[in-house]
Amino acid sequence: MRNSAVDRLKIKEVQLAEVARKVYIYKNESERATLIAIPDLEWSMLLPDTQDEQEVETELVMHLFILMDDDDAEHIARQIIQWLQ
Repeated sequence: MRNSAVDRLKIKEVQLAEVARKVYIYKNESERATLIAIPDLEWSMLLPDTQDEQEVETELVMHLFILMDDDDAEHIARQIIQWLQ
């Protein structure tokens, strides 16, 4: 039986400025990509499944750094990478 879209959606929380922010992670197998979104920050990105862990972390930090300082961007990127595994 094929997994439904709901089965491929993870909803997590990350602490940012002492506020819990929901992080949505959706694995799209047919597109070979993962959509990551943090609606409270009006932020999302699509990560191709072909990238290794270091490439993913670098790309996440670069995109998050637009919205926050480097330490927060690295913290959230590491958290997301753990959830992707």
